[in-house]
Amino acid sequence: MKLCMADHELQPAFPVERLGRILGTGRVRTVAAGNAIMVLTGAALLGLFYFRSLYEQVILHYRAITAGLSQLPLALALIATAAPPPRSSPGTVPRRSSAPGRNR
Repeated sequence: MKLCMADHELQPAFPVERLGRILGTGRVRTVAAGNAIMVLTGAALLGLFYFRSLYEQVILHYRAITAGLSQLPLALALIATAAPPPRSSPGTVPRRSSAPGRNR
C-alpha cells in the first residue's frame, strides 16, 4: 500500500507531501532518522499486540473479547507514558524544522 501511495505521490504536480521530506533527502536528514525510528516502533507495537492476542487465544485459550480486554492496560499505559516527556522538559526550545507552518 505504501508503494502504491509513493508511486501515486510521485506523479501529480501537487503531491500531498514531498517524498524528499519523508525520506530525508536534501537538508533534513534528521527527519529521515525520525521517520525510520517511528516506522520501526510502529512495526514493533503492531507485532506486539497482534502476536500477544494470538498467544492468548491459541495457547492460553482466551476468548477473543478476553484477549482484547487483557491488552487494554498495556495500551492505556503506552498512551499515558507517551504524553508526559514533551511536557517534562519545558526549558528546551522546539527546533525550527518542527515548528508549525514551516512546510517549505
